[in-house]
Amino acid sequence: MVACSRGLLISKITQTVKPNEMGKINGYTTTLDSLAQIAGPITGALILTVYDPSWLGVCLGLIAVVAFIMFFKKISPIHLKEKMEHKPI
Repeated sequence: MVACSRGLLISKITQTVKPNEMGKINGYTTTLDSLAQIAGPITGALILTVYDPSWLGVCLGLIAVVAFIMFFKKISPIHLKEKMEHKPI
């Protein structure tokens, strides 16, 4: 699942920042992705042993609904927004 969404996430992130900030943002994204790959399994195992797994499904379902709704928001590249703002009418 994550492998399928990683490319799309990076694409959306780079479209929403200025071209001179892409390297910094991609570095942050890669760092957070690496930390999540380390902490995710540890946290997931802890949650499954401490809490009832049915509540985990409910919580993840709510998070998935929010992500699904966000999918339909149109994101315009920031460099195109700036061109449109400076364009005379």
